[in-house]
This record gives sequence, C-alpha cells and structure tokens, in this order.
Amino acid sequence: MGRAVRSPAALYYTILGIMVNDMVHTGAGASGPAGGPAGGSSSDRMSTAQAKYAKEVNAYTNDYIRFADVKAGAVLTLTVAVAGALGNAIHSIVAAANNHSAVKGVLAVSCVLAAFATAVSIVFSTFCLIPRVTSLPSLNSFPDIANLEPDAYAAKVAALTETEIANNLSIHNVTLARIALKKFDAITIAVRALFVLLFSGFVVVLLYVFASIA
Repeated sequence: MGRAVRSPAALYYTILGIMVNDMVHTGAGASGPAGGPAGGSSSDRMSTAQAKYAKEVNAYTNDYIRFADVKAGAVLTLTVAVAGALGNAIHSIVAAANNHSAVKGVLAVSCVLAAFATAVSIVFSTFCLIPRVTSLPSLNSFPDIANLEPDAYAAKVAALTETEIANNLSIHNVTLARIALKKFDAITIAVRALFVLLFSGFVVVLLYVFASIA
C-alpha cells in the first residue's frame, strides 16, 4: 500500500525533528568565517522549514487518501460478495420458510433491509473511489498545471522562492485535506451499511436454519 499512514502525533514529531535538524545543519546561532550567520538568514531557514513542513503534511494527507481508497475497495468487494451469496441462496431460503408465516414476515423485512444496505454501501464506496479534480489554484495541482503550456509552467517553477513553494504546497494541502474528508465521510457510511448487511444476512441464515429443522 506504500507508506504507512501516519498519525497526527507522529507527523508532529517528524516535523519537529526536521526543524531541529535544519537548525543544526544550517548553524543557527553560529557565525561564519566572515562573522555572519553560517546558515544564511533566519528568514531563509524559516522558509526552508515551512516548505519541509508543507511537504510532510502533503505526504501525510496523501497517505490517508490512499488508505480511504483501499478501504473503499475492500468494503465494495465484501458487499458485493455477501449480497451475491444471499441472492443466490434466497430461493432455497424462501422455500424452507414457506410453511412458517412468522418466519416469512421476518425474512421479508431482513431481505429488504439487506437490499437497502447493499445499495447504500455500493453507492458510497463507489463515491469514495471516484477521482476528485476540484482544486484551489496552485502550481502543485494537476488541473492547474494542465492549463499551462510546458514552457510557462517551467518558468513559473524556476521562479519560485522557498516561501512561494511552501505557499503552493499549503494551498494544495487544503485541497487534499478536503478530498480526504469527503472520502472518509463516504466510507464511514459505506462501512455502517456493510455492518447492517452482515447483520441482515446473519438473521436470514438463522431463519433458514430454524425453518429447515422446524
């Protein structure tokens, strides 16, 4: 699945380590041979740290987007498998419950609930997997890059300062975070629907066993 999904706490300590490492290697507080700061100005160091921070947030958010997509694929696969198994067995289950009016009533309710849960799970899992292209304007966003000529894009990138790189990454991170949130909202509903489907299937199986031995 690529990189492991990092928690907010892990991200915080990673970023803290980057900033401390940057201060050490740029000689913060030290003087160079000419008496000036060995690592450049404090604003330069801060811009570098901000750019690294934005890159870490970018990677962190992309990890969660990939995790949501994998989870949606798993939920969709399991939903189709369970619903297909119930669909194939429904004729045998109805035949077994044919002489039990109470069982038939509960079975009908369970089947309707299972069908509804299947539809909800499939719709929201699929929604989670649909690509998102909505974007805030940024040189890190492929819809915006696609609107530029190659030479124009290369010139814009070549002219970027560390601060502008951090700004572009930060703007793009907002877009990614919104995409991730929509995906997780959708997959949460799909997972809940899958649980309803599994419960309904369990009830149907119990009814079938009861009707067969009664």
